[in-house]
Amino acid sequence: MKKGRILLFCIILIFSSYNIVYAENQEIESNKILNTSYNWELMIYLNGDNLLYQIQDQVLNKIKNIGSTDQVHIAILYDSNNDGDTKLYYLEDTNLVEQEWEIESNMADPNTIRNFVQKVKTDNTFQHDALIISTNKGSGWQGILWDDTNGNNRQIQLSEFSEIFTDITNNGLDKLDVLAIETCLAGMTENAYQFKDYVDYYIAYEDCAIAGFDPYSWPFEGPISDLIENPQMSPEEFSINHLNYFEPRKFTSSRIITVLAVTDLNKMDSVKNSINTLAQYFIENIDELRDEIKNAIDSTRVLGELWYIDFYLDPVNFLNLLSINDQEFETVRNSVINSYDEAVVACDHLETDPVCGLSLHMPRRKADFDHSFRFDELLSLYEETEFSIDSNWDEFLIEFLEIDENTPPNKPIITGPNIGSPEKEYEFIITTSDSENDEVYYYVDWGDGNSSGWIGPYYIEEEITVEHTWSTKGTYNVRVKAKDSSESDWGTFVIKMPKNYNALSSWILLAGKISNIEKDPNQRFRFLPIKMLEISHNIEDRFSIKILDESYGGYPCCGFIDPSEFIGLCKDSAIIGVWKI
Repeated sequence: MKKGRILLFCIILIFSSYNIVYAENQEIESNKILNTSYNWELMIYLNGDNLLYQIQDQVLNKIKNIGSTDQVHIAILYDSNNDGDTKLYYLEDTNLVEQEWEIESNMADPNTIRNFVQKVKTDNTFQHDALIISTNKGSGWQGILWDDTNGNNRQIQLSEFSEIFTDITNNGLDKLDVLAIETCLAGMTENAYQFKDYVDYYIAYEDCAIAGFDPYSWPFEGPISDLIENPQMSPEEFSINHLNYFEPRKFTSSRIITVLAVTDLNKMDSVKNSINTLAQYFIENIDELRDEIKNAIDSTRVLGELWYIDFYLDPVNFLNLLSINDQEFETVRNSVINSYDEAVVACDHLETDPVCGLSLHMPRRKADFDHSFRFDELLSLYEETEFSIDSNWDEFLIEFLEIDENTPPNKPIITGPNIGSPEKEYEFIITTSDSENDEVYYYVDWGDGNSSGWIGPYYIEEEITVEHTWSTKGTYNVRVKAKDSSESDWGTFVIKMPKNYNALSSWILLAGKISNIEKDPNQRFRFLPIKMLEISHNIEDRFSIKILDESYGGYPCCGFIDPSEFIGLCKDSAIIGVWKI
């Protein structure tokens, strides 16, 4: 009877027909469900519904060409920047087998990750698993994952990740072996602690990176290829092997020094306990230590300077810069440093870069304690992270920054022209005062549906210049407010736009030596400048001139140049022409 069933199953397999469809220039087999036991399951979450859409298409191709085996299964949820282009693929050998999935997913929705992992776990059985998330605009503890089409101007919060992981790991009883998050600033103490009950090993950037330039960007091919060759790898071995295909580098013009680290999340309780003891020591001695702490913070390695922030710092570098002559402090300091050394099992960074692999929220001004650098307002506060709930680190920061004693800045004053023309940029001067002389951020509502977001920080009473262009005629009520840890009242200003203005075209002249030309399927291209002149001209007839070299990183930074927008020649080692933008 059993042999008969096997024979019938084989006949069905041989004579069943399947369709070949084409999507995103890939050859796809459709609706073929796998139900096999594997040694490893790689669940790859490729979010290209943002500026990474062209690069994610290349990543998909690379993984497809590696293929899968009867020991290593690969599931890929892929979304690009168009509506209706979300695909769930199971990789069978080098064939992308499309699975049933909604036509468009919000990749910044917690349910999308939850449903993806739960479906893969339902369809397949395996001994080890890794969830690899690739996206852009990481915000550290403030949020992960950005979807331009459906994201509703929000990111998944740490508390939401806890809810996701609670569901997909059976409340931590079936932990993920590996969680890898390819995005800026994911390598934070707060993030690692939030994930510790649901994941064993965590791979992340402490700083940012430039996407699409191997070996300086995220290593997809090497670690996956090695796992295919050796499917008996342990989760720790697979995680650490990522560093063998990564080369740290300093990108001066982008203010990035890349760092990739692997953390054993089972050691994060020790990190939290040691930081908690440090926080208590600081609180008890804050009056004597405040100036010393400020001086050390001012010299500590900053993570995230690409986004013009300075409140994510390396904790070990910070501790090594403190000059406190006290045996109790030495004991506490050594305990913190040792806890990070044990938790971060591998860290690839430049020899001159004093980092440990995990950053820590450490603002130097009141306004940055709960300051959102992506959105107008935070969706969840720092005090709501598990690390803050379980430690006294946030209490120390409140004490150190003297937040409880704060009064808001005074209403800002904004000055500028009262009349203008559409499509022409105008400058405005903003200033305010504050009784405590705190540094402040400003938020400008331009009255046309656009805003500046929170910009800053600025010294109090410093005159700052902001610019804006209105597109149509009308009268606009401009509003501006300031904040340190509290917000001021609105200051107001009125400008009228009675005239039209014919804008000049914008373009960039490129000329010089280049290398590493990359092209996508549509022949759009990008490259690495070696010694290249860049002259840019904007609609206000203003020019800027730069000389770019390898330290700039890939050009353009986050996309490709369309041939239809470029007039000139681009060869393997040189470029000369005009890019119309």
